[in-house]
Amino acid sequence: MIVRLGIARVGVVCIGLMCIGLAALLGSVESSAHPIAGYLDPHTGVFTPVPASPLFAPSARVTTIKGTLVITATITLDPNVSAGDTVNANCLAATNDPVSAGSVGLRETVQHSGSTATVTFTMPFLFAVTSTSDKLRVELTVAAETASGSRDQMTTVMLPMPKSGTNAIRVTGGV
Repeated sequence: MIVRLGIARVGVVCIGLMCIGLAALLGSVESSAHPIAGYLDPHTGVFTPVPASPLFAPSARVTTIKGTLVITATITLDPNVSAGDTVNANCLAATNDPVSAGSVGLRETVQHSGSTATVTFTMPFLFAVTSTSDKLRVELTVAAETASGSRDQMTTVMLPMPKSGTNAIRVTGGV
């Protein structure tokens, strides 16, 4: 009977030590300070690390630019667009930063009469860029529903990155 209790105690101690070791191992895996990017092949069990991209390096310095874009678009209307036709305009402003792209957009119904119309988009923005020499892409898409069918046109301009604060931008388009 004493032998059985001794073996049972040894078994309990071994199981306890294995649980403690397993918990320590799992804890160190979860709290790894420097995870390694890669993938694990489920068939072979082989982990293949992926080389770090310089674009996504943690040392990339990010500048935050915050403000408001006030984009005024002057639209030239096709002679087939009458005063009662619906004209909509979409404006998108997006950074071309390869690390942290950002964009803002807005849609407005255009009030028009005659051959031209003006619409203003006021869009708050918060862009994080790695270089203030990045460009801002502004796309203006104008669509008209006329008696003879739908018409649309897109205009794209590349502009210097806006500064923090209010930035006035003028764009010309047509439909």
